[in-house]
Amino acid sequence: MITNRSLGLVVGLAASAIVPVVAAAAVFIDPTPRELLQAAVLGWLPLAAAVGTADVDPTRLSRFAIVFCGTLVGLTLLVAPLFGRPVFDIGLYRISSLQFAVPINPVMAVLVGGATALSYYGVFEWGPEANDGTPA
Repeated sequence: MITNRSLGLVVGLAASAIVPVVAAAAVFIDPTPRELLQAAVLGWLPLAAAVGTADVDPTRLSRFAIVFCGTLVGLTLLVAPLFGRPVFDIGLYRISSLQFAVPINPVMAVLVGGATALSYYGVFEWGPEANDGTPA
């Protein structure tokens, strides 16, 4: 029997699977479908384990995915005129002795980090029902 709780958990986990795919698509330069799948699995499995052990409201996970995607678009539109198109096309293969398997875009990596932080605080920390469900 499917309960509202189990349906909410499935919907929340499915929505949260979008976040690693969108992040990988933004950070990697010309990602292959295999690289996107690997990034999705590597990012989504720890999230699924954390959600399974913690008491996280699944509707917040779907809100987080929506807010993350919107914030990433907003930050990209905000920053694009400041840096111009060539900066978004930069591929970074090495940092000192560290070598990446795929080329990454450092500007988009920073924007993904910012979108993640803003989305987390916007969905899980701010607002009247932020921590324990009681109004502030």
